[in-house]
Amino acid sequence: MNDSIEMKDSYLIFSLANTTYCVKCRDLKSIVRLDKIHASPDLPKYIRGYIDTLDKMIPAIDLRLFINKSSIQDEATELIETIKARREEHVVWFNTLVECVTKNKKVKLETDHHKCEFGKWYDTFKTEDLGLRQFLFQFSGPHFELHNIAKYVFSLIEKNRNSEALKIIEDTKNNSYKDIISLFDSFGDIYRNSIKELAIVLQNNDRYMALIVDKVLYIDKIIEQNNLSNRYDMSAKNNFEVCKLSKNDLVALLFDTDWLFESINLLV
Repeated sequence: MNDSIEMKDSYLIFSLANTTYCVKCRDLKSIVRLDKIHASPDLPKYIRGYIDTLDKMIPAIDLRLFINKSSIQDEATELIETIKARREEHVVWFNTLVECVTKNKKVKLETDHHKCEFGKWYDTFKTEDLGLRQFLFQFSGPHFELHNIAKYVFSLIEKNRNSEALKIIEDTKNNSYKDIISLFDSFGDIYRNSIKELAIVLQNNDRYMALIVDKVLYIDKIIEQNNLSNRYDMSAKNNFEVCKLSKNDLVALLFDTDWLFESINLLV
């Protein structure tokens, strides 16, 4: 079969906010890594600016914002703030442990590193980014050691061996505690650097646009379509179709690129 015909009848599958979407390959010009966006005033929030590609300045559409989802940057900020809160919880936890020894306080502290709020998040968080995975792996040792040391400290307190408990705490402060606080402080930059957005550049006659997506998956064919008119809160003109893909009978939502170009054309 002719390659151009094959592509014309195929669809580019991509992910966005944990949902799978697709567009017709007939409109696809290129897929580019989103490096620099040239900002421009007075644009809607979901038009982040323009990218320089194909010898043109092409509007970059944050597709998440366009379909009323949180942007990936907003999600990153939310997660980073959450991890900052987890950091402060460990600061309070450690200071409380110190006071248990120095002021003979009797306070219940979590000694299981899986059960603190950070541990619960850590055990369930998944990422495909190798660099981020390697960074997060560094938490495992000091986080376990930090919580586990409390068991030993409490056992020493019960035996009135507070001076030994203080030595353990001082050693922990200069090692496990120092390491995990440093990791918490590095999380924001590491996580933001792990975000690698892509832009799908589309052409419709003499018009171009770049759709910013989370991840490009593969090219496939559609074996079944069902209309979902007005299911999404964007515009009464919009139509999504649920498409069954040929690969493992997976499902994706089809963007009507003709409608997309007409909608964006009204805005820029």
